[in-house]
Amino acid sequence: MKKIIAAAMACMIVFALAGCGKSAAVKETERLISDIGTVTTDSVGAVEAAEAAYRALSREDREQVGNYDVLTAAREALDAAQLEAVRHALVGTWQTKLDMKDALAEEIDAQFAGMDISFSDYLDHFEMAMRLTLNEDGTYHLSPDTAGMEASLQSFRDAMTPFIRGYLQHYIANALKESGIEGDFSTLEGLEDAIGMDLDSAVVQSLGVSIEEYVDTLMEEMNVDSLLADATAEGSYTVEPGKLYFSDKSEPTDFALEGDTLTLHVPDSDTLLGLTELIFTRAS
Repeated sequence: MKKIIAAAMACMIVFALAGCGKSAAVKETERLISDIGTVTTDSVGAVEAAEAAYRALSREDREQVGNYDVLTAAREALDAAQLEAVRHALVGTWQTKLDMKDALAEEIDAQFAGMDISFSDYLDHFEMAMRLTLNEDGTYHLSPDTAGMEASLQSFRDAMTPFIRGYLQHYIANALKESGIEGDFSTLEGLEDAIGMDLDSAVVQSLGVSIEEYVDTLMEEMNVDSLLADATAEGSYTVEPGKLYFSDKSEPTDFALEGDTLTLHVPDSDTLLGLTELIFTRAS
């Protein structure tokens, strides 16, 4: 009897070591894991096939997979390889041109409430060209196009003068109406007849400066140097899946990279005139 029991125990050990107690699904999963081999960015299909096979197993069968640690190591290696490939693809110079006309007009309209028309009807264009350089050593530099910014500011100034004139015409007309003065204030000629002088002279008497001088004061507050300084940044960056961390930012920047197009989703704290998405293309 003892010999029979010993023989049975020996067979059980042999069967266990030979994997004879494993189901076909477990053996197939182990084969898929073994076939992964050296992990590169081209190993996506092999790793995902092995993971899918493992997930399809019952809890009991999963415990029988002898090389599961190889699968977890392969997944970690694949994630690291893919992230390194993305980081490498990000290296280079990227450019974008921001059309800020509507966003800027919205800001101006909010400051000069009550106008029947928008500042966008006066503004020809307002664009800001930007270049973002991501270096191999993990540093970056963001800079605007100075000449382009100066041209946009000139467009802004050209629009602001007639806009302010229209705003003051509207403001004075309302003031006359509220004072009980009657007249046709719907046109500039009617307004000037009511006040007995041209609008520009009335503005000088009221504000002590001409409309042009008032606009000059506004433009001094929007000088190129300060705007360019605010739009310039440099430092270090790190990459995580779908996120860029810039050293001068408190929040990560979500990004998507498709070929030569890099899309940045700007954190709320860094939103520039309501622009929440910046689309860059690789500079030639």
